[in-house]
This record gives sequence, C-alpha cells and structure tokens, in this order.
Amino acid sequence: MQYGPYLQLDAILNAQHPESDKHGLPAHDEMLFIVIHQAYELWFKQLLFEVESVADIMSKPAVNDNSPSSRR
Repeated sequence: MQYGPYLQLDAILNAQHPESDKHGLPAHDEMLFIVIHQAYELWFKQLLFEVESVADIMSKPAVNDNSPSSRR
C-alpha cells in the first residue's frame, strides 16, 4: 500500500478549479478560499462520522466502559 494512492491525493489535490481562471481573470485568493472550505468540509465529515459512532454506541442496551464492574 502506498501513501498517495491510499489517500487518493491525486483526486484531492486536483479538486480545485477556480472560476476566475475559467474567465481568464485569475484571483489569487480564490485558491485559498477553495482549499480552506474543502478542508472545512472534510472536518465536518469527520465530525459527523464521530457523532454517528457515538450515537451507535449509546443506542446499545449496555455500554462497555472498561470499568472493573463491567468486566463480570
């Protein structure tokens, strides 16, 4: 397994397509805007993953908290 393909770096690093470039009027800050907001979306995705995981754990009738009383 290799780092780049595993993380799909080609897809991620080529997912920025500034609209200003398409119109021949490059705006330097547009790339920053796109990258920052794509990163935010990835963080939101991770937060939702964690919330769903906790909700799944908490929906179980008993939660193993690894305390001595739960090991019986």
